[in-house]
Amino acid sequence: MEREVGFDYDRGDIHRTYASGRALSPAQFAVWEELVSEALGGDSVRRVVDLGCGLGRFSAWLSGLTDAAVAGVDRSERMLAQAMADPAERTIHWIRASAEKLPIRDASCDFVWMFLVYHHLVDRPACLAECARILGRGRTLVIVNSTAETLDSYLWLPFFPSARAIDLARLPRRASVIELARDAGLGLVCHRTVMTPVAPDLPTYAERIASRTISTLQMVSDEEWAHGIAGFRRYCQREDRGQPVLDEIDAFTFRRVT
Repeated sequence: MEREVGFDYDRGDIHRTYASGRALSPAQFAVWEELVSEALGGDSVRRVVDLGCGLGRFSAWLSGLTDAAVAGVDRSERMLAQAMADPAERTIHWIRASAEKLPIRDASCDFVWMFLVYHHLVDRPACLAECARILGRGRTLVIVNSTAETLDSYLWLPFFPSARAIDLARLPRRASVIELARDAGLGLVCHRTVMTPVAPDLPTYAERIASRTISTLQMVSDEEWAHGIAGFRRYCQREDRGQPVLDEIDAFTFRRVT
């Protein structure tokens, strides 16, 4: 069940702009702290894998939250190089590897965190099987990802005509995530749709989108990008009411059951 990878983080210079364009606010971290705490349910955690860690924006946070050793795993050489250059991330063990073939011992991890990674996977069943393999029995996997069901909630999407087709081709459906995880020996504990604050107002949100650090927007043509972002900025200025902007995203909690 292999799939073509739609975007390569080792091409272009997105690794240079990603940190500023996709920075997480305290309000966002608060949302994910509540989710992780609920998912772990008070379990002791000794080793965490931040799978598809990119620049490691969650890695040190996970270490502090769980008081565990954290391994940040990503296939992108450039993203990992940026992560390792950050002095704040020196306690993290960085691993360059495919999510479908992890150089990690069987049943050696207590928690795997996958944030906006699932739609990039080449072979989803293989990745989920690897997560089940490295997790101890009864241990936890959390997948946070946009799905086909949340796609049309994103305000920027209508301004880029080809973007919807790009994401429909790679975003999973909720039922598929659950089914493939079950087949890998991972039982669903909880699924919820989370509203996460991404900007204090629409103009700020427009500038966040203008960083072009969403992989979908890297995949549209430069002409479509230029036209779309100009229109989206105008929309955000016109419609702004000074209210926070919330993005809709799905969160799945699984436990290894076999």
